[in-house]
Amino acid sequence: MLKQSKPPRRRWLRFSLASLLIVTTVLCIALAVLFNRVRRQRSAVEAFRAAGGKVDYDYSFEFGSGVREPPPGSTWLRPIVGDEMFQRPAFVWLRGERITDALLIEHLGGVWPTEFLSIASPRATDAAMDEVAALRELKTLYINCPEITDAGFQKLNRLKKLTTLSITSQRMTDAAMTDLASLPEVSLLELHCPLLTPAGVRKLQGMGNIASVMSLRDPANKSAATELALECRNEFVNFPTSEAILLLAGHRALRIEIESIPDDRLELPFTFENQGATLSDVLDELLAPLEADYFIENGTLKIVPKEIAQPHRAGYRAFQETFPQCQRIIVDW
Repeated sequence: MLKQSKPPRRRWLRFSLASLLIVTTVLCIALAVLFNRVRRQRSAVEAFRAAGGKVDYDYSFEFGSGVREPPPGSTWLRPIVGDEMFQRPAFVWLRGERITDALLIEHLGGVWPTEFLSIASPRATDAAMDEVAALRELKTLYINCPEITDAGFQKLNRLKKLTTLSITSQRMTDAAMTDLASLPEVSLLELHCPLLTPAGVRKLQGMGNIASVMSLRDPANKSAATELALECRNEFVNFPTSEAILLLAGHRALRIEIESIPDDRLELPFTFENQGATLSDVLDELLAPLEADYFIENGTLKIVPKEIAQPHRAGYRAFQETFPQCQRIIVDW
């Protein structure tokens, strides 16, 4: 008698349960990571605001407008899971003595992937710079922290997406320039560092996208240095040099002092018709026949013999040579 064969066991149920378990595990891990990021973000924003900082989100901030709008996402879901699920910190300003290493180390990671960070604090040191350098999405970074040294600034070479970098430091030297030169996207560079020398400036040649540079030793010189970088629309045809100088000073509200230039040289005729040239370009052409040059001191433009001015303009010349394509150079040393 033939034995009746048993029907094959169905394995789909066992397979489906295993698959469901895997999918559920992956989903739980993903949700755990997401909720941990949300928790860290909430904690960081609260801590920074409590310390006097300011944090704005990507959906709510139009630069300079102060406009605030409700976050995106479902209106019924936001009260359940929180607004942080639908927003990210995009602009972070941290200023004052309450901004410490401990605060930055604990909470900077919570504002990832912010693109704008500004830190100005006498209590931030090299210890916090690893956390700054870990914000790899940063495009704009302002640092004004007197305790940060070359060792801290050298860590910024990890921020390959930076397009704007501003550093005010009493302690940064030429040693940090090689690392800054490895930032390929920076187009706006500010280095207010009294220990920086022309040799250090020349180490920045690797920054091929620089369009604007500012480096000031004295904030009182900013207005005059900025005027020098602006386009000059004046044209001169056989103008006495002294009158041309007075005309430029009057149009730009510049304080100009002339020292040790013979009167007969000041009466030499001057012609200049190059539209689009900066005021600095015009002055270079104007003063060359006089064997004179200029520099800025205490907000005043001083016109003196070339040998006196040259040491005061070494930084400007170094930036000019290092970034010949640069459209704006605002330097007072």
